[in-house]
Amino acid sequence: MSSPSISILVPIYNVEPYLQRCIDSVLSQDFTDYELILVDDGSPDRCPDICDEASAKDQRIKVVHKANGGLPSARLAGFEVARAEFVVFLDSDDWLMPGALAMLHRAMMGGDYDIVKTRPCRSDGHSQWLESYPINAGEIEGSVAYAERMNYNLIHPYLHSGIYRKSVFTADVFRSISEAGISFGEDWFANMMIAPNVMRVLVVDEPSHVYYVNSESIVGNSILSDGVNRQAGTLLEDCLKPWNDTVWQMVQSKQYIGKLTRFFAPEVPFTRAEYEIVHDYYVRHPSVRRYSEAKHLRFFDCYAAYWLYVHAYRFLFKWIRLKGRTRKLQY
Repeated sequence: MSSPSISILVPIYNVEPYLQRCIDSVLSQDFTDYELILVDDGSPDRCPDICDEASAKDQRIKVVHKANGGLPSARLAGFEVARAEFVVFLDSDDWLMPGALAMLHRAMMGGDYDIVKTRPCRSDGHSQWLESYPINAGEIEGSVAYAERMNYNLIHPYLHSGIYRKSVFTADVFRSISEAGISFGEDWFANMMIAPNVMRVLVVDEPSHVYYVNSESIVGNSILSDGVNRQAGTLLEDCLKPWNDTVWQMVQSKQYIGKLTRFFAPEVPFTRAEYEIVHDYYVRHPSVRRYSEAKHLRFFDCYAAYWLYVHAYRFLFKWIRLKGRTRKLQY
């Protein structure tokens, strides 16, 4: 049996109300040369049955049942059975827009690209809106240029909203992320880890996927501790530093931008020692300021003024944006 052109990987866990919508959005595509791989990650609801029922009706649908292991391990399971040249990542509560597969395949074939990234689109189930990530539509040439744009959020970090040449990945990308216990920002880490293999990218100012959000998830329910970020940094250092030290330096700067940002999270302790570490880095690397949010740099060069500013911001954020909620700190 010949291989399909596109493998669509859908990791599934506890999304019974949304899964059929996701499956139907694929089955209704006018481009039909694909395989749909549904990975049941030990889901406790009716998702396993929905997957099996769909597979029984359409031979293009494969189902993988596995014990719960988290998103990266589910993607790994799907990746290992995918047969196509190109891979599309689709979350199980999201859906494809009409004509998305045809558009993505046409774009990939038009320029021998490794990746085509599209405009991220979100929906709360009632309305849709485009994300505010810079689009900068056009081509990106070279792996270092791709890593730089990804590192500094000049292109969106998601695995969804696009299509990838399968060969830019290895199973170790997903396995390493899973074994490191990274459960936040997995897509960004995967994109950075494949950067050495990415030569040509096309960015298209047109949506292909719709990412579903609910009102409770817009602000977020958890935040990473600095320890998790250090562990993630070690993973990227092992992957990127031997390849290109310049890229690794860029990743380090992103880590310090993250440290600066976490000063403003009410759940994260703000200490003089941590401030001194971050401030010293910014003094030694002044160019990193242009990639930091201006609101995070106000009064930054005077600790006493910055302490007052940070604590006022944290208080207002907790009681206005979070409505008094305390987010879970992931260790």
